Order: sequence, then structure tokens, then C-alpha cells
Amino acid sequence: MKQTLTLLAGIALSPLGIAQVPSSVFDSCVLAEDYKTATYQEFTGDAVISDDEIPGHLLLIYQHKGSGYGYASGTTNQPDLLVVGRQRVSILTAKRTGNERPEKIDPTQAIYGIVHYNARAYYCVASNFEGLGRSGSFQNIRVAYVAPLSTSGKAPKMSALYYTVRDIRKIGK
Repeated sequence: MKQTLTLLAGIALSPLGIAQVPSSVFDSCVLAEDYKTATYQEFTGDAVISDDEIPGHLLLIYQHKGSGYGYASGTTNQPDLLVVGRQRVSILTAKRTGNERPEKIDPTQAIYGIVHYNARAYYCVASNFEGLGRSGSFQNIRVAYVAPLSTSGKAPKMSALYYTVRDIRKIGK
């Protein structure tokens, strides 16, 4: 009986284990650089800003390997969205890695990239809480949205969305 319960618990919890993002991916994202075995690739080139592609949102988007990656800031009472291709995911649905609730960021102050770890890719948007009006040690606190990407089909898709707040001074200690 114990073996059956253990097997059932393992099957029930296995999707949660697969969906988790390794800590080094979050660390690489907030640092915007390679960290341990995670490699970071920042999007380069010019981003496009559009106010008519997603109604009620101001969209900032980068093109990377034929797909658009961006952040749509709600201009009315709409929630902000992470965007990959045609897929849009509300930041309010992000799974939290701590107690902090997902917050809006200024998309023009954020850093966008892809983190690679163990043959998986993760879309990364990191910011230091808009950067303006913050001083001293608070500049070391970074927020990140991380979305594991699945490549089933032609275009990448976000399989989940995670939110973290990290102090970059404490990474690696």
C-alpha cells in the first residue's frame, strides 16, 4: 500500500518538478550574464514600440530568431503581459518564488534575453524596479520574469511564467 501511495504521489507531483526553473536560471537572468552552467544571451538591436498591436497596451518587442519577444504594459486597467510570438501571458498569473507579488515594470528600463540551461531555453525579462527614484542599496534588488520555452511546433511558446525578486549581492554566497 505504501508503495502505491508513493508511486501515485510521485506521478501527481512530477509535472511540478518538471516545470520548476533552476535557481541558476533566475540568477543568470537578474545578473544579465552567464552564471554557473546557465548561459545568458541578451537581445540586441532596436526594439519596436507599438500602441496598436494589443488593445489597451503599449508593446515593446524584440525580434529574435524569427519570433517576437516583448513586454506589453497596460495603459488602462489591463494587466501587463509577457509576449512570445502571438502568445500573451498576464504577469498576474506568474508563479512566485517568494512572497512578493508580481509588479509592473517599465519595459523601456528592462533587459530582455534568453537563458540556456541543460538544453532548455528560458525567456527572461529583468529590471531594477524602474531604476528611477531608487537609490543606495535598493539598486541591488532586481525583479525577473522567467518563462520556460517549449519548441513544439514552429514557434517557441511559454509553458509557464515565474516571478522572482533577488538581491544581486547575495547571489553566489
